[in-house]
Amino acid sequence: MSKVVHLSDDAHNLAKDYCTKLGVKMSDWVADLIIRAITGTLPNPRPAQAATPAPIKPVHHPASPPEPPPPPANRTAPAAKTAEHTAASSSGAKKKPIVRLEVKPQTDEAGVPAYAAPPFWSRAQKQ
Repeated sequence: MSKVVHLSDDAHNLAKDYCTKLGVKMSDWVADLIIRAITGTLPNPRPAQAATPAPIKPVHHPASPPEPPPPPANRTAPAAKTAEHTAASSSGAKKKPIVRLEVKPQTDEAGVPAYAAPPFWSRAQKQ
């Protein structure tokens, strides 16, 4: 469980530098200080952490990528699709035609287009 301890910036920076030099986590170091100060005994030993990470093994890359296998000799290029073929789906049914809407703009009762009318909040309230 974590708790917050408020420190001055100077104290925090000193503690951070000290813990970095020792290679310990600041939270573990502060917890050990508190336990020693109150109980007068050393806390339970923690397992030692590795001071440096394990070296990374280099990966061997071949000089050039392997050649792709040659294409079969008896294959030919696919035939070009006709316009009729592209209009039909794979199931054989024709695509639904697109229905075009009217070109004239929407107007109100007075014949004013919607984009030319004042906004709804500025219109007079009908009673």
